[in-house]
Formats: sequence, structure tokens, C-alpha cells
Amino acid sequence: MDTPFRTYTQQVTSHLRHVTPQEKAALQEELEAHLEDRSEAHPASFCAIAFD
Repeated sequence: MDTPFRTYTQQVTSHLRHVTPQEKAALQEELEAHLEDRSEAHPASFCAIAFD
């Protein structure tokens, strides 16, 4: 599933060199879920952030 944070989390996880592809995917999913939860709980704090 694509999320608004997909590009950002792909950039972050691209720097992980010593994890398996499965671990990297799990970390990316967890980070996206966290960002989604935080953006729903505090929408004003995310309105000025551009994820490109």
C-alpha cells in the first residue's frame, strides 16, 4: 500500500546496509505506520512538512 510517507521512508531505509530485505521492509512499514499515527494525532505538526 502506498502512503504519503513512502518516498521518505524509502530514502531512510536505503541507508540500512546490514539488514536483510525482510528486515528493511518491516522497518519501513513500521516507520510509515508511526508517521501515519502521528500525523493523524497531530495534523498541524505535519502540515508544513514536504516529503519529496
